[in-house]
Amino acid sequence: MSGARNASAGRALAALLLWLGLAMAGAATSRSAAAAPAPVLGMNLAGISDWSTEHPFLDLMKSSRPWIGHLPGRWGGVEAEALVTAGHVDAGGRLLSIPPGVKHVGTLILTDQPEAAVSLAGRYVLRHEGRGEVSVGGRAREVSRAPGEIRFDYTPGHGAVEIEVAAIDARDPLRDISVVREDRLPHAAAGALFNPDWLALVSDLRLLRVMDWMETNGSKAQRWEDRPRQTDQRWTEGVPAEVLARLANEIGADLWVTLPHLADDAYARGFAELMYEALDPRLKLHAEWSNEVWNFGFRQAKWAEEQAKARWGEEAPGDAWMQFAGLRAAQVADIWAEVFGAQAKARLVRVIGVQTGWRGLEAAALD
Repeated sequence: MSGARNASAGRALAALLLWLGLAMAGAATSRSAAAAPAPVLGMNLAGISDWSTEHPFLDLMKSSRPWIGHLPGRWGGVEAEALVTAGHVDAGGRLLSIPPGVKHVGTLILTDQPEAAVSLAGRYVLRHEGRGEVSVGGRAREVSRAPGEIRFDYTPGHGAVEIEVAAIDARDPLRDISVVREDRLPHAAAGALFNPDWLALVSDLRLLRVMDWMETNGSKAQRWEDRPRQTDQRWTEGVPAEVLARLANEIGADLWVTLPHLADDAYARGFAELMYEALDPRLKLHAEWSNEVWNFGFRQAKWAEEQAKARWGEEAPGDAWMQFAGLRAAQVADIWAEVFGAQAKARLVRVIGVQTGWRGLEAAALD
């Protein structure tokens, strides 16, 4: 079985970073010249959702819940997956049509925000291209409407802003739905993407780990062509790589990305090439394959175990899943190093994660 162990993993991986962020000290040296001096601090960013209190994007539709169909006289009845399967919602989360027998299709934003979050209160503007019957409800109080636009007032508290679509004109379908606070419209019109209030909270960070933004745990993503796109209606199933790089560039922080465990070689190469071009070369990229592959609470650990058995048989030793994880991590790390070439030493940190409370497990991945 020693041949099964990935002897090249230790050589191929440029760094072993534990979850406690032991390598953050090096991040300060690559901060953007525009960034203010700050403590050396790195952090995981919480995932994107309609109930999150973070609100990183100006356009709240990027944090919206998947569309669901509401049958007459009841809440729901047609789940999000069924709408996609039947072709009423596309892969980018855009609503294309209303199913027969459905009263309306709806989504939620600003769900259960604390009453103390007074900065969220105010007037919001929903805009869309195309034609259809669109309305707002829940905690939204409509104040005016015009073709392609609804303005509403919102105060935080229990419940959500409900966005409902009862009909869509097939000749001019709804598209490009956005919801931006009225006083932020000039920012959005100027091309800003991030909420300035949120940017102020994270601007001192020198390392951003975006595993949850990428929805890495249990991800089904395999092919580069199926990655999240900037034009997607919502980013709750993965924030586009271009947006990750843009955030790091704007605040001058090194970036830590974590690829899905099913990502094929073309996905790894495409992601690496995009980051090579998009990320400020003064910043370091921490590149990791999957997350907590040692943790059987996640699908990726079970998948690694299945792959190890398929490769080495049922008699594989008990740590075979971590041996396979080390093998795949090394393969992906080699791809990243090849893409970054002569700049790899200055710009790239290749990462493999282990459990600090499970000493010795790292040997299976690295030996």
